Amino acid sequence: MKPNFEIELLPEAVEFLEALDDKTRGKIYYNIKKHNLLTTMNSLRS
Repeated sequence: MKPNFEIELLPEAVEFLEALDDKTRGKIYYNIKKHNLLTTMNSLRS
C-alpha cells in the first residue's frame, strides 16, 4: 500500500532524533510510519 503522503523532517528534527538512543529513535520512527499507514487506510475507507 502506497502512503498518501511523504514525511520530510526538518534538519533540526533530524539532529534531535540522531541525538537520541537507538531504542527511543526506533520507537519514534515506528510511530511515524504507523500514523502514516493508518491515515492512508482511513482515507481509503472514506
